Amino acid sequence: MNTSPPDIRLARAFKFNMEDLTANRNGLLSWRQRGLSDWIAYRVLYALRQLPIVGQLLAGSQSPKKQPRHVQSLCGRIKLEHHIVDRRLDRSVVFYEYYHLVFPGHERYFVVNRDQHNALTENLKYRVYYQALGEQKHILSIERIIGSCDDENATTNQ
Repeated sequence: MNTSPPDIRLARAFKFNMEDLTANRNGLLSWRQRGLSDWIAYRVLYALRQLPIVGQLLAGSQSPKKQPRHVQSLCGRIKLEHHIVDRRLDRSVVFYEYYHLVFPGHERYFVVNRDQHNALTENLKYRVYYQALGEQKHILSIERIIGSCDDENATTNQ
């Protein structure tokens, strides 16, 4: 298993560290990622339980601590997309910017912010470690791949 350090630009843009990347390479969340994931899950469940009907439905729901901590990964050449959409509100127009990291052969994409978009290079191979939360896919860490995505000994670019 590759233990090379993360690309510093990618690590800063996607907010992960070497411990996170090592755990993600092994298909798991790091302790830091577990804490953040649990905190978000508890806040969402707490807020939902405050609603009378939803609170009754969630009374016997599973605790976030019991949720799976497995990480999924996707590897391949990426395409970067930038969309500007205008919305008309009364007499004014508001523009929204959307950035996507796309894996064309896999028909998957991830929503990224401008800093993350700028840290990536189109047409290079990357391995993305992510966690799917319903329809949303949250990127946990990412690394550039040199060589084949199928090769366990593929090197990463630093």
